[in-house]
Amino acid sequence: MSEHGGARNPEVGFEKSDARPSAILRFLLWLLFGTIAVFVLMRWMFVGLAAYEERQQPPPPVMKTGSVPEAPLPRLQAHPTLDLAEYRRQQQQVLHSYGWMDQQAGIVHIDIDEAMRLTAERGLPVEGAVSPTPAAPAAQGKRK
Repeated sequence: MSEHGGARNPEVGFEKSDARPSAILRFLLWLLFGTIAVFVLMRWMFVGLAAYEERQQPPPPVMKTGSVPEAPLPRLQAHPTLDLAEYRRQQQQVLHSYGWMDQQAGIVHIDIDEAMRLTAERGLPVEGAVSPTPAAPAAQGKRK
């Protein structure tokens, strides 16, 4: 018996003439050199085309004066946090001030704290409820 645990057949083996290691090694070397050559050529072409494209660009308008054109609508906010702070400041100013909403109709706005105090005193209006009549005219009607 052999070392591999089986019977050996002298007629069975591998074909030594089919695969020459030197040919495989030569192929791998040519493949490596070809890959390196393609890489170098592609890099050279990329750098050359980038330089060509840069030469084709017009020079920047350094000396150009005038206004900067505005972006088309809708425009993005340049400073959204500052815009929000300004909006909130304006809203707080309206909430804590007195003024006319519609002067012809006699509609005003009042301070929010005063409005809450008045609402707490008078209560909210109820739909369909009869408003209480003043005490003085009712008292005068009973005396007659």
